[in-house]
Amino acid sequence: PLTNTAKVRHDMQSRIKNWPAYKRLFSSIYPSEWMYNILRLCFYGGVVRADARYTGQVLIKKIASRDKKSSYPASQLQHTYPMGRWYKIDPKKENDFTQEEYCKIYKVLFKNIKAIYPLSVMPIDKAKTDKYRKLDNGRLYSAKYCMIYCTDIDLYIWENFYSGSVKKLECYVSKRGKLCSFQIESLLDSFIGKETLKGIDPDLYLKKKNMLNSNFGCCVQKHNDRENVFENGEWKENPVPYVEGVSEFLAYQWGVYITAWSRYELLMTAKKIMDNGGTVVYMDTDSIKYFYENGKYEWIFETVNDIYDKNNLLAIQYYTKKGLKLDYYQKNIVRNLGKWENETADKPGNVYNEFITLGSKRYLSDGKPTISGLPIDGFKRFCKKRHINPIDAFYSGNIFPAEDIGKTAMTYIHDAKEYIIHNNGETWTTPRHLVHAQQVPFELKITEDYEKFINYVNSLTAKRGDSIPE
Repeated sequence: PLTNTAKVRHDMQSRIKNWPAYKRLFSSIYPSEWMYNILRLCFYGGVVRADARYTGQVLIKKIASRDKKSSYPASQLQHTYPMGRWYKIDPKKENDFTQEEYCKIYKVLFKNIKAIYPLSVMPIDKAKTDKYRKLDNGRLYSAKYCMIYCTDIDLYIWENFYSGSVKKLECYVSKRGKLCSFQIESLLDSFIGKETLKGIDPDLYLKKKNMLNSNFGCCVQKHNDRENVFENGEWKENPVPYVEGVSEFLAYQWGVYITAWSRYELLMTAKKIMDNGGTVVYMDTDSIKYFYENGKYEWIFETVNDIYDKNNLLAIQYYTKKGLKLDYYQKNIVRNLGKWENETADKPGNVYNEFITLGSKRYLSDGKPTISGLPIDGFKRFCKKRHINPIDAFYSGNIFPAEDIGKTAMTYIHDAKEYIIHNNGETWTTPRHLVHAQQVPFELKITEDYEKFINYVNSLTAKRGDSIPE
Protein backbone atom coordinates (compact mmCIF):
# COMPACT_ATOMS: atom_id res chain seq x y z
CA PRO A 1 0.00 0.00 0.00
CA LEU A 2 1.30 3.44 -1.00
CA THR A 3 -1.52 5.88 -0.24
CA ASN A 4 -3.05 6.61 3.17
CA THR A 5 -6.34 5.07 2.07
CA ALA A 6 -4.55 1.90 0.97
CA LYS A 7 -2.65 1.71 4.27
CA VAL A 8 -5.87 2.08 6.27
CA ARG A 9 -7.60 -0.52 4.10
CA HIS A 10 -4.68 -2.89 4.68
CA ASP A 11 -4.79 -2.22 8.45
CA MET A 12 -8.53 -2.97 8.64
CA GLN A 13 -8.17 -6.16 6.60
CA SER A 14 -5.40 -7.38 8.92
CA ARG A 15 -7.83 -7.10 11.87
CA ILE A 16 -10.43 -9.44 10.31
CA LYS A 17 -9.99 -12.73 12.16
CA ASN A 18 -11.78 -15.04 9.71
CA TRP A 19 -11.49 -13.60 6.22
CA PRO A 20 -13.37 -16.35 4.27
CA ALA A 21 -16.31 -16.21 6.69
CA TYR A 22 -16.42 -12.42 6.57
CA LYS A 23 -16.37 -12.36 2.77
CA ARG A 24 -19.24 -14.83 2.60
CA LEU A 25 -21.29 -12.68 4.98
CA PHE A 26 -20.27 -9.45 3.28
CA SER A 27 -21.19 -10.71 -0.19
CA SER A 28 -24.70 -11.48 1.06
CA ILE A 29 -25.35 -7.84 2.06
CA TYR A 30 -23.54 -6.01 -0.75
CA PRO A 31 -25.92 -3.74 -2.71
CA SER A 32 -27.13 -4.84 -6.12
CA GLU A 33 -26.33 -2.65 -9.10
CA TRP A 34 -29.69 -0.85 -9.06
CA MET A 35 -29.38 -0.22 -5.30
CA TYR A 36 -25.80 0.99 -5.69
CA ASN A 37 -26.98 3.56 -8.25
CA ILE A 38 -29.65 4.78 -5.81
CA LEU A 39 -27.04 5.02 -3.04
CA ARG A 40 -24.90 7.13 -5.37
CA LEU A 41 -27.83 9.54 -5.67
CA CYS A 42 -28.13 9.67 -1.87
CA PHE A 43 -24.45 10.38 -1.24
CA TYR A 44 -23.16 13.88 -0.73
CA GLY A 45 -20.68 15.51 1.63
CA GLY A 46 -20.71 18.19 4.27
CA VAL A 47 -23.04 21.18 4.44
CA VAL A 48 -21.17 24.43 3.81
CA ARG A 49 -23.40 27.48 4.25
CA ALA A 50 -23.27 31.22 4.82
CA ASP A 51 -26.20 33.34 5.95
CA ALA A 52 -26.86 35.56 2.92
CA ARG A 53 -28.01 38.40 5.20
CA TYR A 54 -24.43 38.85 6.43
CA THR A 55 -22.44 37.86 3.34
CA GLY A 56 -19.91 40.60 2.58
CA GLN A 57 -20.34 42.35 5.94
CA VAL A 58 -17.39 42.88 8.28
CA LEU A 59 -18.60 41.71 11.69
CA ILE A 60 -16.54 43.30 14.48
CA LYS A 61 -16.21 41.44 17.80
CA LYS A 62 -19.42 39.48 17.27
CA ILE A 63 -18.59 35.96 16.03
CA ALA A 64 -17.69 32.91 18.10
CA SER A 65 -16.65 29.58 16.59
CA ARG A 66 -17.12 25.95 17.56
CA ASP A 67 -15.42 23.00 15.88
CA LYS A 68 -16.55 19.36 16.17
CA LYS A 69 -13.67 17.03 17.01
CA SER A 70 -13.32 14.41 14.25
CA SER A 71 -16.91 14.55 13.03
CA TYR A 72 -16.90 11.58 10.62
CA PRO A 73 -15.06 9.22 13.03
CA ALA A 74 -17.50 10.25 15.79
CA SER A 75 -20.44 9.32 13.57
CA GLN A 76 -18.83 5.96 12.81
CA LEU A 77 -18.45 5.16 16.50
CA GLN A 78 -21.71 6.54 17.88
CA HIS A 79 -24.38 5.68 15.34
CA THR A 80 -25.99 2.69 13.61
CA TYR A 81 -25.81 1.74 9.92
CA PRO A 82 -27.48 -0.40 7.22
CA MET A 83 -25.90 -3.79 7.88
CA GLY A 84 -28.18 -5.99 5.79
CA ARG A 85 -29.40 -6.47 2.24
CA TRP A 86 -31.62 -3.71 0.83
CA TYR A 87 -35.22 -4.56 -0.03
CA LYS A 88 -37.83 -2.46 -1.78
CA ILE A 89 -41.14 -2.17 0.09
CA ASP A 90 -44.44 -0.37 -0.35
CA PRO A 91 -44.08 3.07 1.33
CA LYS A 92 -47.57 2.58 2.78
CA LYS A 93 -46.26 -0.40 4.74
CA GLU A 94 -43.09 1.20 6.08
CA ASN A 95 -44.53 1.31 9.61
CA ASP A 96 -44.06 -2.47 9.66
CA PHE A 97 -40.32 -1.74 9.60
CA THR A 98 -39.50 0.30 12.72
CA GLN A 99 -36.90 3.07 12.72
CA GLU A 100 -35.09 1.35 15.59
CA GLU A 101 -34.54 -1.82 13.54
CA TYR A 102 -34.24 -0.59 9.94
CA CYS A 103 -32.44 2.07 7.94
CA LYS A 104 -34.54 3.49 5.13
CA ILE A 105 -33.94 5.19 1.82
CA TYR A 106 -36.67 7.10 0.03
CA LYS A 107 -37.55 8.63 -3.27
CA VAL A 108 -39.63 11.65 -2.24
CA LEU A 109 -41.61 14.42 -3.87
CA PHE A 110 -41.76 17.81 -2.13
CA LYS A 111 -44.40 20.36 -3.10
CA ASN A 112 -44.25 24.11 -2.37
CA ILE A 113 -40.98 23.62 -0.54
CA LYS A 114 -39.33 26.65 1.09
CA ALA A 115 -36.47 27.08 3.57
CA ILE A 116 -37.59 27.92 7.10
CA TYR A 117 -34.19 29.16 8.29
CA PRO A 118 -31.71 31.56 6.63
CA LEU A 119 -29.53 28.55 5.77
CA SER A 120 -30.69 26.46 2.78
CA VAL A 121 -29.35 22.90 3.11
CA MET A 122 -30.84 20.68 0.38
CA PRO A 123 -28.41 19.81 -2.47
CA ILE A 124 -29.65 20.64 -5.94
CA ASP A 125 -27.29 18.67 -8.18
CA LYS A 126 -29.14 15.36 -7.65
CA ALA A 127 -32.67 16.76 -7.47
CA LYS A 128 -35.32 17.33 -10.13
CA THR A 129 -37.18 20.62 -9.68
CA ASP A 130 -39.39 23.06 -11.59
CA LYS A 131 -37.82 25.90 -13.54
CA TYR A 132 -39.12 28.50 -11.07
CA ARG A 133 -36.92 27.23 -8.26
CA LYS A 134 -34.83 29.67 -6.23
CA LEU A 135 -31.27 28.73 -5.29
CA ASP A 136 -29.14 29.83 -2.36
CA ASN A 137 -25.55 29.49 -3.59
CA GLY A 138 -26.02 25.96 -4.93
CA ARG A 139 -28.64 24.79 -2.42
CA LEU A 140 -32.40 24.77 -2.82
CA TYR A 141 -34.19 27.69 -1.18
CA SER A 142 -37.65 27.17 -2.67
CA ALA A 143 -39.50 25.37 -5.48
CA LYS A 144 -43.00 24.35 -6.51
CA TYR A 145 -41.85 20.74 -6.60
CA CYS A 146 -38.67 18.80 -5.92
CA MET A 147 -38.05 15.08 -6.45
CA ILE A 148 -34.97 13.50 -4.86
CA TYR A 149 -33.56 10.27 -3.38
CA CYS A 150 -32.40 10.49 0.25
CA THR A 151 -31.64 8.60 3.43
CA ASP A 152 -34.12 8.62 6.31
CA ILE A 153 -31.69 10.89 8.17
CA ASP A 154 -31.65 13.52 5.42
CA LEU A 155 -35.44 13.39 5.07
CA TYR A 156 -35.74 14.10 8.79
CA ILE A 157 -33.36 17.06 8.42
CA TRP A 158 -35.22 18.52 5.44
CA GLU A 159 -38.59 18.16 7.14
CA ASN A 160 -37.14 20.28 9.97
CA PHE A 161 -35.52 22.88 7.70
CA TYR A 162 -38.24 23.32 5.04
CA SER A 163 -41.95 23.97 4.90
CA GLY A 164 -44.23 22.32 2.34
CA SER A 165 -45.69 18.86 1.79
CA VAL A 166 -43.80 15.64 1.11
CA LYS A 167 -44.85 12.34 -0.44
CA LYS A 168 -42.82 9.13 -0.31
CA LEU A 169 -42.77 7.53 -3.77
CA GLU A 170 -40.37 4.65 -3.09
CA CYS A 171 -38.94 3.05 0.05
CA TYR A 172 -36.00 0.68 0.62
CA VAL A 173 -35.08 -0.92 3.95
CA SER A 174 -32.00 -2.56 5.45
CA LYS A 175 -31.39 -4.05 8.90
CA ARG A 176 -29.79 -1.52 11.25
CA GLY A 177 -26.67 -2.25 13.35
CA LYS A 178 -23.27 -1.04 14.55
CA LEU A 179 -20.25 -1.00 12.25
CA CYS A 180 -17.83 -3.95 12.29
CA SER A 181 -15.30 -4.16 15.13
CA PHE A 182 -12.27 -4.24 12.81
CA GLN A 183 -13.25 -0.87 11.32
CA ILE A 184 -13.80 0.77 14.71
CA GLU A 185 -10.60 -0.69 16.20
CA SER A 186 -8.59 0.73 13.29
CA LEU A 187 -10.38 4.07 13.60
CA LEU A 188 -9.77 4.38 17.37
CA ASP A 189 -6.13 3.39 16.97
CA SER A 190 -5.66 6.34 14.58
CA PHE A 191 -7.70 8.73 16.76
CA ILE A 192 -5.87 7.86 19.99
CA GLY A 193 -2.55 8.12 18.16
CA LYS A 194 -3.48 11.53 16.76
CA GLU A 195 -4.55 12.87 20.16
CA THR A 196 -1.50 11.43 21.95
CA LEU A 197 1.02 12.74 19.41
CA LYS A 198 -0.47 16.23 19.11
CA GLY A 199 2.22 18.80 19.94
CA ILE A 200 4.82 16.04 20.50
CA ASP A 201 5.65 14.54 17.10
CA PRO A 202 4.26 16.65 14.20
CA ASP A 203 5.11 14.09 11.50
CA LEU A 204 3.54 11.09 13.23
CA TYR A 205 0.60 13.25 14.33
CA LEU A 206 -0.10 14.21 10.71
CA LYS A 207 0.23 10.57 9.63
CA LYS A 208 -2.33 9.41 12.22
CA LYS A 209 -4.64 12.30 11.35
CA ASN A 210 -4.57 11.43 7.66
CA MET A 211 -5.17 7.76 8.41
CA LEU A 212 -8.13 8.71 10.62
CA ASN A 213 -9.68 10.72 7.80
CA SER A 214 -9.01 7.91 5.31
CA ASN A 215 -11.07 5.44 7.36
CA PHE A 216 -14.26 7.07 6.08
CA GLY A 217 -12.84 7.38 2.56
CA CYS A 218 -12.47 3.61 2.33
CA CYS A 219 -16.27 3.30 2.59
CA VAL A 220 -17.10 5.52 -0.37
CA GLN A 221 -14.79 4.12 -2.99
CA LYS A 222 -16.65 4.39 -6.28
CA HIS A 223 -17.16 1.18 -8.22
CA ASN A 224 -14.70 1.00 -11.10
CA ASP A 225 -16.98 1.21 -14.13
CA ARG A 226 -14.30 1.93 -16.76
CA GLU A 227 -10.97 0.36 -17.69
CA ASN A 228 -8.28 1.70 -20.01
CA VAL A 229 -6.73 -0.94 -22.26
CA PHE A 230 -3.75 -0.45 -24.58
CA GLU A 231 -4.44 -2.31 -27.81
CA ASN A 232 -2.69 -2.03 -31.18
CA GLY A 233 -0.84 1.11 -30.15
CA GLU A 234 -4.00 2.89 -28.94
CA TRP A 235 -5.63 3.42 -25.57
CA LYS A 236 -9.25 2.27 -25.44
CA GLU A 237 -11.83 2.80 -22.69
CA ASN A 238 -14.05 -0.20 -21.99
CA PRO A 239 -16.98 -0.53 -19.57
CA VAL A 240 -16.51 -2.78 -16.53
CA PRO A 241 -19.56 -4.83 -15.51
CA TYR A 242 -20.86 -4.34 -11.96
CA VAL A 243 -20.04 -7.30 -9.71
CA GLU A 244 -21.33 -7.41 -6.15
CA GLY A 245 -18.60 -7.25 -3.52
CA VAL A 246 -15.83 -9.19 -5.27
CA SER A 247 -12.85 -6.97 -4.42
CA GLU A 248 -14.50 -4.70 -1.83
CA PHE A 249 -14.75 -5.48 1.87
CA LEU A 250 -16.60 -2.32 2.98
CA ALA A 251 -20.16 -1.54 1.87
CA TYR A 252 -20.82 1.71 0.00
CA GLN A 253 -23.95 2.38 2.08
CA TRP A 254 -21.84 2.79 5.23
CA GLY A 255 -20.09 5.81 3.76
CA VAL A 256 -23.42 7.25 2.61
CA TYR A 257 -24.72 7.09 6.17
CA ILE A 258 -21.51 8.39 7.79
CA THR A 259 -21.89 11.70 5.96
CA ALA A 260 -25.64 11.76 6.63
CA TRP A 261 -25.16 11.32 10.38
CA SER A 262 -22.49 14.04 10.42
CA ARG A 263 -24.85 16.43 8.60
CA TYR A 264 -27.51 15.58 11.17
CA GLU A 265 -25.24 16.41 14.11
CA LEU A 266 -24.13 19.70 12.53
CA LEU A 267 -27.55 20.90 11.41
CA MET A 268 -29.55 19.89 14.45
CA THR A 269 -27.05 21.74 16.66
CA ALA A 270 -27.35 24.80 14.41
CA LYS A 271 -31.14 24.45 14.58
CA LYS A 272 -31.04 24.55 18.39
CA ILE A 273 -29.16 27.87 18.22
CA MET A 274 -31.61 29.38 15.71
CA ASP A 275 -34.68 28.05 17.57
CA ASN A 276 -33.42 29.86 20.66
CA GLY A 277 -33.15 33.18 18.83
CA GLY A 278 -29.53 32.87 17.73
CA THR A 279 -27.91 33.41 14.34
CA VAL A 280 -25.55 31.01 12.58
CA VAL A 281 -23.50 33.16 10.21
CA TYR A 282 -21.43 30.37 8.69
CA MET A 283 -21.00 26.59 8.98
CA ASP A 284 -18.81 24.04 7.25
CA THR A 285 -19.16 20.26 7.71
CA ASP A 286 -17.94 20.21 11.33
CA SER A 287 -17.86 23.86 12.42
CA ILE A 288 -20.34 26.58 13.37
CA LYS A 289 -19.69 30.33 13.49
CA TYR A 290 -22.44 32.26 15.26
CA PHE A 291 -23.25 35.50 17.08
CA TYR A 292 -21.84 35.01 20.57
CA GLU A 293 -24.18 37.43 22.37
CA ASN A 294 -22.32 37.22 25.70
CA GLY A 295 -22.39 33.41 25.78
CA LYS A 296 -26.15 33.15 25.39
CA TYR A 297 -26.02 29.84 23.48
CA GLU A 298 -23.05 28.07 25.07
CA TRP A 299 -25.36 25.82 27.08
CA ILE A 300 -26.49 24.24 23.83
CA PHE A 301 -22.99 22.98 23.04
CA GLU A 302 -22.47 21.75 26.60
CA THR A 303 -25.79 19.86 26.51
CA VAL A 304 -24.93 18.26 23.17
CA ASN A 305 -21.44 17.37 24.42
CA ASP A 306 -22.98 15.54 27.39
CA ILE A 307 -25.04 13.47 24.95
CA TYR A 308 -21.92 12.66 22.90
CA ASP A 309 -20.11 11.62 26.07
CA LYS A 310 -22.88 9.12 26.89
CA ASN A 311 -22.98 7.86 23.29
CA ASN A 312 -19.20 7.32 23.30
CA LEU A 313 -19.38 5.38 26.59
CA LEU A 314 -22.18 3.16 25.26
CA ALA A 315 -20.19 2.50 22.08
CA ILE A 316 -17.05 1.65 24.10
CA GLN A 317 -19.09 -0.83 26.16
CA TYR A 318 -20.55 -2.39 23.01
CA TYR A 319 -17.21 -2.86 21.24
CA THR A 320 -15.44 -3.98 24.44
CA LYS A 321 -17.81 -6.95 24.48
CA LYS A 322 -16.71 -7.59 20.88
CA GLY A 323 -13.04 -7.67 21.89
CA LEU A 324 -11.97 -4.00 21.89
CA LYS A 325 -9.21 -3.34 24.43
CA LEU A 326 -8.75 0.17 25.81
CA ASP A 327 -7.07 1.20 29.05
CA TYR A 328 -8.44 3.94 31.32
CA TYR A 329 -6.35 6.66 29.67
CA GLN A 330 -7.42 5.63 26.15
CA LYS A 331 -11.12 5.50 27.14
CA ASN A 332 -10.93 9.10 28.37
CA ILE A 333 -9.44 10.15 25.03
CA VAL A 334 -12.22 8.39 23.10
CA ARG A 335 -14.90 10.05 25.26
CA ASN A 336 -13.96 13.39 23.62
CA LEU A 337 -14.64 12.10 20.12
CA GLY A 338 -17.14 14.34 18.33
CA LYS A 339 -17.43 16.97 21.04
CA TRP A 340 -17.80 20.66 20.15
CA GLU A 341 -14.59 22.57 20.97
CA ASN A 342 -14.51 26.33 21.47
CA GLU A 343 -12.11 27.74 18.86
CA THR A 344 -12.44 31.32 20.14
CA ALA A 345 -12.11 30.53 23.86
CA ASP A 346 -8.65 32.11 24.04
CA LYS A 347 -9.69 35.33 22.28
CA PRO A 348 -10.80 38.52 24.05
CA GLY A 349 -14.54 38.26 24.69
CA ASN A 350 -14.53 34.70 23.21
CA VAL A 351 -15.02 36.16 19.72
CA TYR A 352 -13.05 36.99 16.59
CA ASN A 353 -11.96 40.61 16.42
CA GLU A 354 -13.32 40.65 12.87
CA PHE A 355 -15.01 38.13 10.62
CA ILE A 356 -16.32 38.29 7.06
CA THR A 357 -17.57 35.68 4.60
CA LEU A 358 -18.30 35.78 0.88
CA GLY A 359 -20.03 32.41 0.83
CA SER A 360 -19.06 28.74 0.98
CA LYS A 361 -15.38 28.07 1.69
CA ARG A 362 -14.63 31.80 1.61
CA TYR A 363 -14.14 33.65 4.86
CA LEU A 364 -11.60 35.71 6.78
CA SER A 365 -11.27 35.41 10.56
CA ASP A 366 -8.87 37.79 12.33
CA GLY A 367 -6.89 38.15 9.11
CA LYS A 368 -6.56 34.40 8.52
CA PRO A 369 -8.02 33.43 5.13
CA THR A 370 -9.94 30.29 4.25
CA ILE A 371 -10.50 30.61 0.52
CA SER A 372 -11.03 27.52 -1.63
CA GLY A 373 -8.64 27.65 -4.58
CA LEU A 374 -6.35 30.36 -3.17
CA PRO A 375 -3.18 29.32 -1.26
CA ILE A 376 -2.87 30.98 2.17
CA ASP A 377 0.77 31.93 1.53
CA GLY A 378 -0.25 33.49 -1.80
CA PHE A 379 -2.89 35.61 -0.07
CA LYS A 380 -0.32 36.77 2.48
CA ARG A 381 2.23 37.63 -0.22
CA PHE A 382 -0.41 39.63 -2.08
CA CYS A 383 -1.16 41.69 1.05
CA LYS A 384 2.50 42.13 2.04
CA LYS A 385 3.53 43.27 -1.44
CA ARG A 386 0.83 45.96 -1.43
CA HIS A 387 1.20 46.89 2.26
CA ILE A 388 -2.48 46.33 2.97
CA ASN A 389 -4.40 44.59 5.71
CA PRO A 390 -6.02 41.24 4.84
CA ILE A 391 -9.50 42.72 5.29
CA ASP A 392 -8.76 45.24 2.50
CA ALA A 393 -7.94 42.40 0.08
CA PHE A 394 -11.02 40.35 0.89
CA TYR A 395 -13.74 41.62 -1.41
CA SER A 396 -15.71 40.28 -4.36
CA GLY A 397 -14.03 41.07 -7.68
CA ASN A 398 -10.47 41.22 -6.36
CA ILE A 399 -8.00 39.52 -8.72
CA PHE A 400 -4.82 37.97 -7.29
CA PRO A 401 -2.07 37.92 -9.99
CA ALA A 402 -0.38 34.63 -10.83
CA GLU A 403 3.09 35.94 -9.98
CA ASP A 404 1.94 36.81 -6.43
CA ILE A 405 0.03 33.75 -5.32
CA GLY A 406 1.94 30.82 -6.83
CA LYS A 407 -1.22 28.97 -7.86
CA THR A 408 -0.63 26.28 -10.46
CA ALA A 409 -3.24 24.83 -12.81
CA MET A 410 -2.78 21.54 -14.63
CA THR A 411 -4.16 21.04 -18.12
CA TYR A 412 -4.48 17.41 -19.24
CA ILE A 413 -4.06 17.19 -23.01
CA HIS A 414 -5.04 14.09 -24.94
CA ASP A 415 -4.46 13.39 -28.64
CA ALA A 416 -2.31 16.46 -29.23
CA LYS A 417 -0.87 17.00 -32.68
CA GLU A 418 2.54 15.38 -33.14
CA TYR A 419 5.57 17.39 -34.26
CA ILE A 420 8.99 16.13 -35.32
CA ILE A 421 11.72 18.24 -33.73
CA HIS A 422 15.28 18.52 -35.12
CA ASN A 423 17.84 20.18 -32.87
CA ASN A 424 21.66 19.87 -32.79
CA GLY A 425 21.61 16.56 -34.59
CA GLU A 426 18.88 15.11 -32.37
CA THR A 427 15.41 14.16 -33.57
CA TRP A 428 12.36 13.36 -31.48
CA THR A 429 8.57 13.39 -31.72
CA THR A 430 6.47 15.48 -29.36
CA PRO A 431 4.08 13.49 -27.10
CA ARG A 432 0.39 13.13 -27.91
CA HIS A 433 -0.62 12.86 -24.25
CA LEU A 434 0.80 15.39 -21.79
CA VAL A 435 0.22 17.55 -18.73
CA HIS A 436 0.80 21.28 -18.99
CA ALA A 437 1.50 23.17 -15.73
CA GLN A 438 1.02 26.92 -15.64
CA GLN A 439 0.76 29.57 -12.94
CA VAL A 440 -2.68 31.20 -13.01
CA PRO A 441 -4.38 34.15 -11.30
CA PHE A 442 -7.32 33.82 -8.92
CA GLU A 443 -10.45 35.95 -8.79
CA LEU A 444 -12.29 36.20 -5.48
CA LYS A 445 -15.91 36.74 -6.41
CA ILE A 446 -19.53 36.10 -5.59
CA THR A 447 -21.41 34.41 -8.42
CA GLU A 448 -24.10 36.36 -10.21
CA ASP A 449 -26.82 33.96 -9.01
CA TYR A 450 -25.71 34.23 -5.39
CA GLU A 451 -25.55 38.01 -5.64
CA LYS A 452 -29.17 38.01 -6.85
CA PHE A 453 -30.15 35.83 -3.91
CA ILE A 454 -28.33 38.14 -1.46
CA ASN A 455 -30.24 41.11 -2.87
CA TYR A 456 -33.49 39.14 -2.58
CA VAL A 457 -32.82 38.23 1.06
CA ASN A 458 -31.78 41.77 1.90
CA SER A 459 -35.07 43.06 0.53
CA LEU A 460 -36.90 40.71 2.91
CA THR A 461 -34.61 41.65 5.79
CA ALA A 462 -35.28 45.35 5.24
CA LYS A 463 -39.02 44.67 5.48
CA ARG A 464 -38.56 42.70 8.74
CA GLY A 465 -36.23 45.26 10.26
CA ASP A 466 -33.67 42.70 11.38
CA SER A 467 -30.41 43.95 12.86
CA ILE A 468 -27.07 42.51 13.95
CA PRO A 469 -27.30 41.27 17.57
CA GLU A 470 -25.27 43.10 20.19
